[in-house]
Amino acid sequence: MGNIKDLSFPSLSTHIDELMRISKEELLSLCSDPEAWRVSQYYSIFVENNPDLILKHKEFLAQRPMHWSLLIKLLKEKGIDNSFLNIPTDITRLVDKPCIFVIPHFGLHMLVPLILAHFIESGSHIVASGMEDGMEVANSVNEIFPDIQIHFNKIPDIWILRKLYRAYNKGNYPVIYPELTASDDKSLFQIELLGEKLGVPRGVENLSRLCKSNVIPVAMTYDKKKYELHLGPMLSYSEEGSILTPLFVWIEKLIEQHPDQWFGWQMFDEMMNQKAVEYA
Repeated sequence: MGNIKDLSFPSLSTHIDELMRISKEELLSLCSDPEAWRVSQYYSIFVENNPDLILKHKEFLAQRPMHWSLLIKLLKEKGIDNSFLNIPTDITRLVDKPCIFVIPHFGLHMLVPLILAHFIESGSHIVASGMEDGMEVANSVNEIFPDIQIHFNKIPDIWILRKLYRAYNKGNYPVIYPELTASDDKSLFQIELLGEKLGVPRGVENLSRLCKSNVIPVAMTYDKKKYELHLGPMLSYSEEGSILTPLFVWIEKLIEQHPDQWFGWQMFDEMMNQKAVEYA
């Protein structure tokens, strides 16, 4: 197998030449056993304990490293190419002006900034935000694709909103996850998801209000043949909930279409269990 012993992003960025030679089967051999993964209680309920769909979710969790390695390899070889990647035709029009992309945790969500960067004006950069492992991904991607630079802001960070706001005003492109909290009082906004009322952070809505900018939801999923980028409706801030409510309506539709590729199931379990404790 050579020098690549695991499919972590730092390992791939250290052995780029070897990554370009390795086969899909060899990449798959470095993934964990799907049966070793635990499935969320609410995922099992959602798919009515269908064994095929439960296995599909386990395979998704176990084989993601193979998919992100393969996608990086294909992008390095071919650039954006519809032989392996479906992208909406109107994406170039949507990114013509600075906007805020919100990236739910579907499929290969960590590589969405890299895909978007191919369509953004040269000289601009993507400002990403997330947890520490996101910084590791961004740094590795920058090493593998030196012409595409993703500037990463780690959270929690009390200055995160100011950094994103400043970057936006300089003509760059913030990329923000919907989980990011940037509310002054750290209060949550109530939404309905999968028939349950839940509190979600207000970060992306606050950023849209401050920047007076449109928000575009974008997600990535994949099947056995192709990777696919999904663009949601362009959202504009007008009042409380004007971003978050339609955003989570769109996320729910995506969950219904690709339940096995949503990373929110574990968090959904935790939130529902917390609600049960509060109402006990």
